[in-house]
Amino acid sequence: MKEISQLHFESNPPLLVSELKERSTDLYSVVLSVYRKTKDILDTRVSQVFPDYTLHNVNHSLRIINYMGEIIPSIEQLSDLEITFLICSALLHDIGMGATSSEVERIKSGELSYKDFSYEAFLKKFKNDHTKAVQDYIRRVHALRSAEYIKKELKDVLIVPTMPNTNFDEEVSKICQSHTEDISWIEKNLTTYSLKGSYKINLQFCAMVLRLADLLDFDSERTPPSLYKVLEPTGVSDQEWKQHFSIDNSNKITLDSTKGYKIIELFGKCSNSIIHRKILKYLDWINDEIENINKVTSKMENHYVVNFKSQVRNEIQSEGYTFADLRFIIDFRQITNLLMGEQIYGDKKNGLRELIQNSIDACKTRKEIEDKHREFGDEEYEPVVKVILDQDKNQVIISDNGSGMNIEILKNYFLNVGSSYYTSDDYMLKGLNHKPIGNYGIGFLACFMLSDLVTVKTRHFENSTRYEVELAKEDEYVSIKESEDVKHFGTDIILKFDQFIQVWPEGMKEIQEYLELYFLSDEVSIELVDKASKTKKTISNSLVSIKQDVGQKDTIIDLSEFLDGVTGEVIVKNPNNILFNYSFNDISLLGEPYYYNEEMINLEDSEIKILSLVRDGKLKVVNIPIIEHGERLERLIEAFNNVKEGIEHYMEKNNFDYITILAPPEKIETAYKGTISYDDEIMDGLEFKVLYNYGQDRMCDHCLVDIGLFNLFSLPGNSAFLELVDRSPNEFRYFRSKDSHDFRLYVKGVYVKSFKIVLEKMLYDLKFENFKVNIVKDNIIPNVSRDGIQEEIENNISTAIYQAICIGVYQKIEDIVEKETLLQYIKQFKNTETIFMKEKYKNLIN
Repeated sequence: MKEISQLHFESNPPLLVSELKERSTDLYSVVLSVYRKTKDILDTRVSQVFPDYTLHNVNHSLRIINYMGEIIPSIEQLSDLEITFLICSALLHDIGMGATSSEVERIKSGELSYKDFSYEAFLKKFKNDHTKAVQDYIRRVHALRSAEYIKKELKDVLIVPTMPNTNFDEEVSKICQSHTEDISWIEKNLTTYSLKGSYKINLQFCAMVLRLADLLDFDSERTPPSLYKVLEPTGVSDQEWKQHFSIDNSNKITLDSTKGYKIIELFGKCSNSIIHRKILKYLDWINDEIENINKVTSKMENHYVVNFKSQVRNEIQSEGYTFADLRFIIDFRQITNLLMGEQIYGDKKNGLRELIQNSIDACKTRKEIEDKHREFGDEEYEPVVKVILDQDKNQVIISDNGSGMNIEILKNYFLNVGSSYYTSDDYMLKGLNHKPIGNYGIGFLACFMLSDLVTVKTRHFENSTRYEVELAKEDEYVSIKESEDVKHFGTDIILKFDQFIQVWPEGMKEIQEYLELYFLSDEVSIELVDKASKTKKTISNSLVSIKQDVGQKDTIIDLSEFLDGVTGEVIVKNPNNILFNYSFNDISLLGEPYYYNEEMINLEDSEIKILSLVRDGKLKVVNIPIIEHGERLERLIEAFNNVKEGIEHYMEKNNFDYITILAPPEKIETAYKGTISYDDEIMDGLEFKVLYNYGQDRMCDHCLVDIGLFNLFSLPGNSAFLELVDRSPNEFRYFRSKDSHDFRLYVKGVYVKSFKIVLEKMLYDLKFENFKVNIVKDNIIPNVSRDGIQEEIENNISTAIYQAICIGVYQKIEDIVEKETLLQYIKQFKNTETIFMKEKYKNLIN
């Protein structure tokens, strides 16, 4: 292997380049053209945009080509075009890091954009620092820019020899793009076998080799000491330069001939423990890529199979400190990704929910303690939670005047992931009635979805010591400072504004809407403050109804009257007038109604009573669509070679009317459900041809018969009846054209989810407004994601709420017959025992 520092593309080329040249293929002239066209861009334009970053010049590309030669199992078996792909991708994968001054201005103006990124968002993130905003923007999209450059500028260069109309710019662009994509993207977008001209190519192999080779350019060759001293970079780039400088060996790949695999090994030294940890993190990245390339190529032909030892041999020595490369058995990164991320909470916005929820718990805890000790004349404690936006200081503060934390709570619970203070003896043995919603001891970690740096300032309201804790998202170590503070009590959670605000594209308006959905404002005041605009909004989300929105004939049901541990109000719309039915006109028949009993008559001309047609609580009807365009239907039937499919397609594409036929129960039972033709009967004695009298085209010899079912409930001897509906989606009357009965479920004042009350044998005409329910029962807690409760409890609460509504309506009904009918309906269909119903009402419905 050639000495890396002496490499030159033409005079002292890396192995792959010399191999291609020795094969005397015209493709060598192609890669030479690419090199000459891109060299100046890599050497000058990239450094103009990134003066403080590690070098992405042409020497970086040459070293990558060199590492590629060491990674590839059998260069001799690669096609000329595959070698060309590898060389070109090494030269071009970072070409997108370079940007002309014109491109930079177009990015700033929004004229040039990628991935739907907004430059304004980058600018806000870096506090109007255009240099950092442009650098971060280009760095994130540079692989896409590289692909774009290749297709735009090199299409006429990347041509298969002897085939002037066959370009391979698309393949090279995808390989370059892949070096910042996920492995799944490679497997989805790149193939393992295809032909270009006469050349066999494996794009996935080329992409995997590029990724690993790129990572291996990690040593002093990339960061010459003289250049490092001149540049004196700072921040992230500073650490990256030092990180590379800590590696001494340039030849990093060796072969263990006895075990049959290659080893990546790193020798060097480091005098900074923070940088050392950064290097170890980088090695984890390399280890991941080793695993990826081993796994992906293992499915390929033998000459592509890469076999590396799974872990880098780490021989980096510490200087001036002792560093043990040991860690918890549980991977901290994986655990924090789980507990701090969207896998649990679903949406980054819910990080705010977790913080405010903690504040509400602290306020309610303190209020109970304060109220217990408050004497006559003492000022009453008023709980307040504030969300303060302070862009000038790059801070978002979630501040409360709640109980705060002392050092014991901090150490034993706050910093002990998974240990909840509110489920501990230290809290439970106080005998407080308030049972907070926080039970898992992980909610605070959700704040890292909003900010990677968090400061917590807290003082217990019974203590004068204030603690300040600083935490970083991917660092398990924290620092704690303490000071005396007799003015401030409660807790401030301080997040980075620029990161926080990215989650809320519409700013304060969106945050306000979120707070007004997620938190009831009856017990704890919640304020949203924007210092930049000098505005303050008090969140208004009361559990109870606004009385002026209630109609004169509507009924308000107070759920707490009937249910234990449940609060909320339901407005039932005019139950005295629309709930009960007395005739055919009170139910919604699908089509023009007719009655058949040996002859067809219009239902309105008959004296038939609806309840006389009911058997076992069910009224069956026959619904038939009238076909007005017979020839059109018959052509569809012929085309589909299926009568039912032809009719269904006709019904999708044409307007039509139904007729609805009622009949005595013994007659309706003979009705046939499905397709019938000219010689068939709809039901006993009722022939198909009768349809011609009601608009059926005489050219049509087919129709579709459907059976509709109404569930009706009545008491013997009474004309009043209730229409019921089941929850089955196949049920003919399944909530057709009626209210959805949505409600918002809160647990201890914090929103959990919205769902519908969907039960068997519900009252079809019982209409009520969407409403809010707050469960305050001690033993009811949401799941760890705070977006649901146990399915059994969910069913329980739905049943209990519906029972309460029905009982409430029963109490308000004035007509004696209707009142008794509704009570018997409840007793027969809604007597399921729940954990919420109060005893006296259990006795009523059982």
